[in-house]
Amino acid sequence: MANSFTSNLLFIFLVLLFGSIGTLLVLIFPFYVRVSLANREKDKNAVVYPIIKHFFNAICFFYLSVVLCLTFFAMNALLGLFDNKDFEILLLFPWAIFVHAHHLILFFLSLQKFLIYFFPETENFLITTGKSTDLIAFSLYLILTTTHLIFFLWIMFQSGDDYPNVEIYTGYYIFINSALFSSVLLYIPIVISIGKHAHLYSFVRNKPHKFIPSLWSSWYAYTESYSIIMCLIMCIVFDLISTPVLIQVSYLFCNKRNVNTLSKQLPAMKYIKLVFYTKTSRVNPITIQTDFQTVGQ
Repeated sequence: MANSFTSNLLFIFLVLLFGSIGTLLVLIFPFYVRVSLANREKDKNAVVYPIIKHFFNAICFFYLSVVLCLTFFAMNALLGLFDNKDFEILLLFPWAIFVHAHHLILFFLSLQKFLIYFFPETENFLITTGKSTDLIAFSLYLILTTTHLIFFLWIMFQSGDDYPNVEIYTGYYIFINSALFSSVLLYIPIVISIGKHAHLYSFVRNKPHKFIPSLWSSWYAYTESYSIIMCLIMCIVFDLISTPVLIQVSYLFCNKRNVNTLSKQLPAMKYIKLVFYTKTSRVNPITIQTDFQTVGQ
């Protein structure tokens, strides 16, 4: 009974999570573009501008590919242009490549920050320029595209219309997400070094370290009744819709300047800015002293 309740609760949570992220995926892009273009000249002075520029170009490409794919699927459903399902699946590969490439980029960024923080002498070797960033990104896209094309052709020629088991792709997918998870782990020593959290009241009260095992046990209880293919599809869909959202949200809220620019585009953001970015001011009485000089007659 407890496992059934937990599974139902987790199912509701996943529905709300997918729905909210999907809604953000549609709504956030216009604001991301306007804020990025408005701050373009100021961002050029930042050390991380090459990666900011890459993220912007990649996000625009992602949405363009989504529009093109949806248009193709709609025309194909109405006109029946292509009956080959392999071609439709091939159209979805750019989305998977986009997600996996940015998983690896986030891993390299976290590794870069980890090494620079604990080994400052490596900064001169690890700080990338615009050309080197473009070269690294191009190499990642080329490797991932080649890998996916080889895998796709292997499936098509090995099995015909019946797809084989996906153990190979599952192993690859676990490797990619392990890189993303490792990027999170690399930030932990930095956070610990900056300041200890154990003495914080919120940490002691909420005990987040005890919540993580219960979350994984709930996830296992929910997914154990599903096939590995179904779980893999759920994870892939979540990556596809969450990765662009996380990139855009991270940029929009990374500093006060971006929030100020966003608040001009969205009036509701003014309240968020007041809550999170306005320093509390203290009003003190002003004492005016007036000296009177008495002149004796």
